[in-house]
Amino acid sequence: MTTTTVDPRVVRVGEQVSVSVPELRADVAGRALEARSRAALQGKVASALYEVFHTGLEPRENGGRHRDPDLEERYAARLPGRRILLAGSLFPDQDGDPVVRVEGVRVRVPAASVVRTEGSSVRFAADTARPNLSPGFFTAFGSRGGIRKAPILRVYVSAGTEAQMLRVWGTALEYLESAGFPYQAKATARRDLMARRDGMVVYLDGGAHSALAGLVEALSSEPWESPVPLLTRRACPGVGYAWEPPRDPSRPQLSFGQHRFRAIAKALFAHGDDPTRSFLEHAREHLLADGIDPDAVHRNIDSPAVPHLLETTQ
Repeated sequence: MTTTTVDPRVVRVGEQVSVSVPELRADVAGRALEARSRAALQGKVASALYEVFHTGLEPRENGGRHRDPDLEERYAARLPGRRILLAGSLFPDQDGDPVVRVEGVRVRVPAASVVRTEGSSVRFAADTARPNLSPGFFTAFGSRGGIRKAPILRVYVSAGTEAQMLRVWGTALEYLESAGFPYQAKATARRDLMARRDGMVVYLDGGAHSALAGLVEALSSEPWESPVPLLTRRACPGVGYAWEPPRDPSRPQLSFGQHRFRAIAKALFAHGDDPTRSFLEHAREHLLADGIDPDAVHRNIDSPAVPHLLETTQ
């Protein structure tokens, strides 16, 4: 008889959820959920799983995306590099400042920022800070560029307080900049959400995976301990990492946490439909179907090995 296994973290999640499809009710770690349809209930379960096990926030804490100019200025003051050179395609016959296509987006570039033009190709200087890129977060790129090629590695930092967040933000970006790595990073732009476990995320592309060990070492010097999102791999106190979900052109791209917990929610409902098969069997099937390594859910089924780290469990 073959025993089905999955990542123990998935088992831990499953043990804290009950679903009654006929009654359109569910319970996620003590949160009672109801809906008018199966699809709506499954969506609520996936969202609750994400909040409980990924962000660590209560539902009422997630509302609002207002910007905090003072906090953004504090993040910006800790950026080790403020300018980045970007390349794009120049639109012809433009009056005034040139209009350039950059990564599929049309942007108007101040003429004074243009460094070089060759035919329709243009290189121009831009600010590394992108406060409007990700709602609710302050985002920045490294001066050597952001994330260009897959696979993307996500490094999660759970700071807990504003003072600690500002310190680890500066520490992480200073290390990456001084070591010459391209990167993209974001940190929560709301003071009341500093406790979220995914409060800061650093993105490393396929050419910067070797930065992980040094980044973890730099962050491990910070004296704090906060829980990281459950399905990430904990690398040191307050720091975990995981792989960007595989891209599916037929569906909107999901974040790591959304992607993983939607798959687990599907498995929970499948188990409710067919309890003759164990939850572990349903979970393994749905994780694989969504490109997730069922034995190590911080990885995709095709994720490469990362530079050697002493991996620890939560």
